[in-house]
Amino acid sequence: MDYAFRDGQDTGTVLIVRNGRIVAERYAADRHREDLATSWSAAKSFTSALVGAALDDGLIQSLDQPMADFIPA
Repeated sequence: MDYAFRDGQDTGTVLIVRNGRIVAERYAADRHREDLATSWSAAKSFTSALVGAALDDGLIQSLDQPMADFIPA
């Protein structure tokens, strides 16, 4: 945590989850738990993991399945 919040790191929030439980969280002095945050590239990792789980569970037939099957126009 100390490394993430050193001067120049520009870290807003660190949240550590282990076995489905939050084990640590810390916010910069100007940030709060209720604030919205931009996830940048982390969103791609979460989305990829969720798509993989949905494929594994049979909720998505394949990566070629159209989004329109899930989100109507």
